[in-house]
Amino acid sequence: FEQQLQQIQYLQKQNYSDSLTGLGNRRIFLQQIQSNLQEGDDFVPGYLILVAIDGLDILNKHHGYTAGDDMLKEMGEKLTKVAQPYKSVQLMRISGSQFGIIVHYMEQKQFEIFIEQLNSNLQNYFSEQPLCKVYLAAVGLKQNESSKDLLSRADQNLGEARNKSNHLSFHLPSEQRNILVTFPFKVWSDNYPGFG
Repeated sequence: FEQQLQQIQYLQKQNYSDSLTGLGNRRIFLQQIQSNLQEGDDFVPGYLILVAIDGLDILNKHHGYTAGDDMLKEMGEKLTKVAQPYKSVQLMRISGSQFGIIVHYMEQKQFEIFIEQLNSNLQNYFSEQPLCKVYLAAVGLKQNESSKDLLSRADQNLGEARNKSNHLSFHLPSEQRNILVTFPFKVWSDNYPGFG
């Protein structure tokens, strides 16, 4: 029985994790977004952050795919380090050069500090990477919003971030400005990488 349980856990990790970074993958990202936007009492206030690396294709072309893979691994490590003090942050690699971060149970002021710190750390790292740039966009989760609309708003902010000198853009809904949720948030940290 123990061996079967270990095999099930292994398969779950394979199904929901990115093999390069060890973070959650796009599949779990989309599932988490969908479940977080549920109607009624199941809605959990929070934020979505998209992190995009531009120029990864150029890095791969000039220095090989190993250099690109190394950068993505290091990016995963940096995101994990910044998020580590926060129990309600979920990290996922959602495409070749994009990461998704879902944040819950954080007051807006604390979230603004978190995203500014994240942006500062990533911009410092990428200042040493002449071929690549990193951009961050954040939006607040809205109850009953479709995942398509949420991702569209986040993509729009990502476009705005690419035109800003600090490479960061976020627009948070006014109804989230003073939310403080104090009950615990259970994440699947034991079974899924990049959680908690």
